[in-house]
Amino acid sequence: MDESLRQAIDALRASITQAYDGMDENLRNVIDALKASPSITQADDDEIINVLYALIRANPKLLDSIDKIPFVNTPLHIAASAGRTHFAIEVLRLNPSFGRKLNPNGLSTLDLALRNGHSETVRRLIKIESRLIQSIENLTIRGESAVHIAVGNGRSEGLEIIFGWLRWTGKEDVANWKDENGNTALHIAASTIQPEPRYDLFRGSKRFG
Repeated sequence: MDESLRQAIDALRASITQAYDGMDENLRNVIDALKASPSITQADDDEIINVLYALIRANPKLLDSIDKIPFVNTPLHIAASAGRTHFAIEVLRLNPSFGRKLNPNGLSTLDLALRNGHSETVRRLIKIESRLIQSIENLTIRGESAVHIAVGNGRSEGLEIIFGWLRWTGKEDVANWKDENGNTALHIAASTIQPEPRYDLFRGSKRFG
């Protein structure tokens, strides 16, 4: 099992355990059984989905209870961060509101997928739930938009996806927003060491020089 999958499974357990501290004893027993199960170390996306449904069968209000926590790493955040696209899609289908929720660090699911270079996850999630694109306008505590994040991490594919949706929604000016240091995404693209910065992507924004 690759390291990102192991981390995703561990984080999923932690998220669900946090949401259910002091709650339903039967569900806690299911969680404990999962932690003790040696087969979980060989899990792939399909098995993780089966685990999630087992928990939901044990308590149908599982996802609702997690959703009530103001800032939390939901199963969708965990899946997006690890690039587990199929699992992320399944969770988004079950609870679309997770896609608009911020984690304790103020990051959305799209932010996490972009930071970790999972462009296909971003593409598929937006295709399933177009309202997720609204999170591109959310800012981190450093005043960074999703465009800043994608540029700072050298994610050309992620940039193409974001700019395509910004143009479609008429919000190209997000590319001109400044972070806490006064840098736009274009400034960051010019200052970071990238073999082929995608300057052409910025030409659609109204104040491109």
